[in-house]
Amino acid sequence: MTSETPNLAKKSPYSIRMVNGEPFFFIPVTHKSDQAPPAYDPKVDYTELCQDMTVRNAQATQQLQALILEFKNLTNKLERLQAHSMTEVEIQKRKRHRRAAGEIDRHFCCEQCGKAYGSEGSLNQHVKLKHSG
Repeated sequence: MTSETPNLAKKSPYSIRMVNGEPFFFIPVTHKSDQAPPAYDPKVDYTELCQDMTVRNAQATQQLQALILEFKNLTNKLERLQAHSMTEVEIQKRKRHRRAAGEIDRHFCCEQCGKAYGSEGSLNQHVKLKHSG
């Protein structure tokens, strides 16, 4: 089972596809099918070319493994961030509602100055601070 994922970079010819849960990098082939492969040339040292290709292949494999590890780490990080993100409704539910000054019923009045308060604690604090008592 494969699923196509977008290119890593806009200018990159490479693409990543998930195959059985593992990321695979696909490189486009530029060889045209209507062209014949090059003919064997006995003057060319193919052993040296083969060794060079083997070294390049090992380097590309190491780079690919590093990119796969980075891809997995970024995927895990994205999943953790998405799991912990809250919607706007959830944020509003977490906030406590605080009444405006005009919404408070003031039933507790100071006997000395007549100022009214919404709670007995507020009245007691007023008396202690304003009337030294």
